[in-house]
Amino acid sequence: MKKILPILLCLNTFALVDYTEPSSYSPAAPVQRKAARITKKTKAPRRQSSQKFLELMATFKSQSFKSDTGEAKVSTINVDGHIQTNYDLYLDFSIPMHSGKLSEDQVGSSYQKGNPKVILGLNWLQFGSAERALTLDIYGGGIFSSSSDFATQRTDKIVGISTSKRFFNFGFGLAYELNLTGTSKDQLEQDIGNIQQLKAQIGWLVSNDIRFILNANNVKISESTDAGRSSRLDQAVKYAYIKPEVVLTLSPGVDFHMMALFLTRRPKQGLVSTDAKLWSLDGFYGNSLSAGLNISI
Repeated sequence: MKKILPILLCLNTFALVDYTEPSSYSPAAPVQRKAARITKKTKAPRRQSSQKFLELMATFKSQSFKSDTGEAKVSTINVDGHIQTNYDLYLDFSIPMHSGKLSEDQVGSSYQKGNPKVILGLNWLQFGSAERALTLDIYGGGIFSSSSDFATQRTDKIVGISTSKRFFNFGFGLAYELNLTGTSKDQLEQDIGNIQQLKAQIGWLVSNDIRFILNANNVKISESTDAGRSSRLDQAVKYAYIKPEVVLTLSPGVDFHMMALFLTRRPKQGLVSTDAKLWSLDGFYGNSLSAGLNISI
């Protein structure tokens, strides 16, 4: 924020007095000139703050893939929220709704609730100024059981750590997340092991109205350790993807997001099943397109 500082010019006049002979007259009083003050009205600069205490984002995602039961088409509406406090704590939550059909002979279903997700994080460390900030966060939470055609009936625990570094208009981040999966109440649901994610992100502030973000993620889903389950994942699934994102600022506090997910490493054929009900896990069921509106306060 630039501040306009007024510059005052002071002109001092010195009178020369002859002290050799006493003066028989009084000198004329000095003439005081009134300086003409010229004031220019300037528009106060808009206050910009990078600190957002509440963010809400609604996202629509569409994806389709081929499975052993035919072609599945699913659309998702996701409501994400971020609450930042003044005590280095933040709260993230996600509420998904899914709609579509899981096989060609199935009638498409209306939107059904997915698995809600809640994360509590701690801004552990921060070094440097805002333009060169280095941060370290730790977080934990869970994905909670739900009952629908697209939601799993298990409850998972989440722990993770993330770090980021900013270089003026550029930013770079790394994160590791471990999903400790539980046991589903539905015996027909495919049982899986823990999920590990290694994430990377590069951001570029192109202008005040345009931002570009490139996300990359490497995912590993471990095999099930429950030999008593009739439906279980018998070998690990590994895949990776990139997700470019363009953010357009429509007005202060309102952003429009456009995203596309592309698999760079596909999971082994035959291991991806709709019985796993991992619709909230990006990239597991293939490429996708999404768009969203974010409102921040």
